[in-house]
Amino acid sequence: MQQIAMFLTEPKNDDRSSIQSAVYNAYASLLEEVGGLLKEQNYSGHELYEILIHKGHLRPTHFKEFEKFLRWGVREGYIDKNKLISRRTKGTRIPNRFTKEQLVTYFHTADDPRVAVASFIALWSGLRIGDVVRLKVEDFDFEREVVKVVQSKRAKDRIAPFLREGQQIIERWIKYSGATEYLFPSYESHSMATIDEQYLSKRTITNGFNEVVKEATLQRVDERYKIQGNQRKNFTFHTFRHTFCTYHLENEVSAAFVSRAAGHSKMDTTVGVYGHMATGNMIQAFRRSFEKNKKTKLEKKIVQKSDFDPMKELTQLFISGEISEEVFRKKKMVLAEA
Repeated sequence: MQQIAMFLTEPKNDDRSSIQSAVYNAYASLLEEVGGLLKEQNYSGHELYEILIHKGHLRPTHFKEFEKFLRWGVREGYIDKNKLISRRTKGTRIPNRFTKEQLVTYFHTADDPRVAVASFIALWSGLRIGDVVRLKVEDFDFEREVVKVVQSKRAKDRIAPFLREGQQIIERWIKYSGATEYLFPSYESHSMATIDEQYLSKRTITNGFNEVVKEATLQRVDERYKIQGNQRKNFTFHTFRHTFCTYHLENEVSAAFVSRAAGHSKMDTTVGVYGHMATGNMIQAFRRSFEKNKKTKLEKKIVQKSDFDPMKELTQLFISGEISEEVFRKKKMVLAEA
């Protein structure tokens, strides 16, 4: 039955006599779980899908079937449509990325070591700001060149690359900060919402980032988005992640590997968003095409010029009797003067 193909284990049948539908029986346990999640807060379809996979209720790669389930649940009145967040967008917006010169300017300007090291990790491993501030010292495995990201977006754990060239920076930071558990320990008082958190807040890093880009005169606002009510800033802390993904795609790292490192739920996200940004390979292809055509034309002209010798041609005409000796001598004098 297609409706139960996406489940990790076959759903238990519901015994309520008021509903005898086989479809309901297949969906009963899932309806109960989704209903419990939506009571706590609103979710999008993708978020519900990822949470249910993490809890062991669904198998991956069956999102289309899950969408059918949500539509059926809303249509039959079992799921409150108002609790589902729509993630549809009217168009694709290509995120910004840092150039090499902008990165050099940024890190030369950054004088807060916490912000500088956090920014480096985001750029080096493509982590989100929430992932960076929650890192622990034990999450780094320099021998395997990886860092473990625990409870990232949609409650997912993953392994991200951390090449050994960055090891010295982390070791120096640990020695400087005295970190023993969290990489960015917080000695500041927290609000009641974050009173139990022992690590630096995202707001602290964000504010520090904004100060650096302002001081380095890197920040701009794109007024072209004003009509949509969203005057987008050129750079946010998340731009480090965009730069990471784009850089490695342009340097021919497999989209599957970039997707895994970034923790994207679908590779379509990697290809669809960062494929538009990774223009390096595209430009190189056009450059090769242009240079090839340019080189061919240049070589053709050189060959034609080197093969033609006016004096040799004039001599051949005289020998063959096509021109007289007088004409030959006059033309020879003209060529000699030229």
